Amino acid sequence: MSPKVSVIVTSYNQGRFLRRAVDSVLHQTFCDFEVIVVDDGSQDDSIEIIQELLARHPGKLRFYYHPNHQNLGVRETYVLAISQAESPYLAFLEGDDFWARDFLERKVDLLNHCPEVGVVFSPYKIVSEGYYGFDMVVRQWLLGLFMLGNLPFDNLKNLMRKNNVATFSAFMTRKSLLDQISFTLPPGALFLDWWILFQLGMLSKFYVDKTSCVYWRHHGASALGIQRLAQHKTMLCQFMQMMYEEIGRNMDCMNERNRTRYLKNRFLLPKFVSFYQQPDIKRFLAFFCFSPMWAVESLASYCINSWKHSR
Repeated sequence: MSPKVSVIVTSYNQGRFLRRAVDSVLHQTFCDFEVIVVDDGSQDDSIEIIQELLARHPGKLRFYYHPNHQNLGVRETYVLAISQAESPYLAFLEGDDFWARDFLERKVDLLNHCPEVGVVFSPYKIVSEGYYGFDMVVRQWLLGLFMLGNLPFDNLKNLMRKNNVATFSAFMTRKSLLDQISFTLPPGALFLDWWILFQLGMLSKFYVDKTSCVYWRHHGASALGIQRLAQHKTMLCQFMQMMYEEIGRNMDCMNERNRTRYLKNRFLLPKFVSFYQQPDIKRFLAFFCFSPMWAVESLASYCINSWKHSR
């Protein structure tokens, strides 16, 4: 009989953090899970550490990697991991993050008792090296002002503009829903979690579990840590355009309110791209006149990222 939860731990050159990540899973208060560790062609000591963990915890972990230990990127790593999962619920933990001890317990209970909920996620706490992650501390505070708690809610309206879940390590979902979505994001793109979440948002409701948290590590070698501002702006704008094309192809899956939101946001998307790629007062005011909240959110995001990348 399959366990209730498949926990997917992914790693690329995160050997110095892997023991903490895996131990945070193995010491959960909820015990009915399997751990699937997938390495994406690491060049550090990750393989040796994973082999050590396998020997220390026989029967608790399964280990996979790409043919010839190739580095194939985030998308192929998650596709491989999900293909090996055997449980009705899936949770994700990136190899440099770790969980609070009760992270799984509350989420399983919510998915068991709320059939309309497809995604349960928790707030994050930043574990930072230097100034890395400061932008996410500010972002979490802003999101917390408006984030619903203790009830199922429609998150698609938020995911059309921002990834308020923030990281793979923060959520649990149903395998049956993942089997219905597309993973066709271009290789190398940094927004795979957002891509998956917005598709899940078209299929189900979300729930914020504020009783537990994920510890999200930011450092110079992380995907966000090595990203440059120009690269960030270009990739974000390309992703937003791609996401809206996908939403447009699936409008029949949305309720009337979200179709209306989509049409309004699609009209505003060129103004967002114009401001975010070439920010100035004129472009910001043109954007602000049509959508003050989205414009202010975009301005805050741009300012924080500019500060981060100037360090």
